[in-house]
Amino acid sequence: MKSHEKTLTLLHSKKALIMFIKLFLITGVIVAISFLAMGISVFFRKNGKFPTFEIGKNKDMRKLGITCAKHDELKCHNCLKKNS
Repeated sequence: MKSHEKTLTLLHSKKALIMFIKLFLITGVIVAISFLAMGISVFFRKNGKFPTFEIGKNKDMRKLGITCAKHDELKCHNCLKKNS
């Protein structure tokens, strides 16, 4: 390689590195803003907790009769143990 080709390659790699750093920083700022927004929404809620999506602990799902598959399986397993 000639010296000017090496210089161009180095300049190109420096530009790529700078672009990567900019992209990384922008992504980090977006993620940080998202976490702050979630924290603010939890702070201003009445009970200050994230909603529960776990079926076993969600009162509304229990009211609708929706149960956890794991608990259903345990009930069946216990019934089979008692009957045998």
